[in-house]
Amino acid sequence: MPRQRTDDARWQAVIADFRRSGLTQPEFCRLRGLPLHTFRRRLYARSGTPPAPTSAKPTTPASSPPDAQRFVPVTVVPGPPAAMADPLVLILDDRHRIAVAPGFDPDTLLRLVDVVRGRP
Repeated sequence: MPRQRTDDARWQAVIADFRRSGLTQPEFCRLRGLPLHTFRRRLYARSGTPPAPTSAKPTTPASSPPDAQRFVPVTVVPGPPAAMADPLVLILDDRHRIAVAPGFDPDTLLRLVDVVRGRP
């Protein structure tokens, strides 16, 4: 019996997410990977409310509850050109390689090479 209570709690959370989503039942189930028939059986098991038409359009953000998740436009801006360039790889021997990105500090690189080679 404990498993049924756990499943009920999970389905209650799924149904609460659906009600906040503003999506139609088929859209919600497709996005969540849920069988529509199982979802509807769980949705109406206790409420006795008849199913809404499946061809209904989702609600608009203006009519969604204030806590509903919404999509917002995003603009991807590339980083500085140096971040997009390939690093310079210095192969000292079979065991030692140093990769530095464009814009590195040459003095720091020289000190690093000296340390790797065992020079003070």
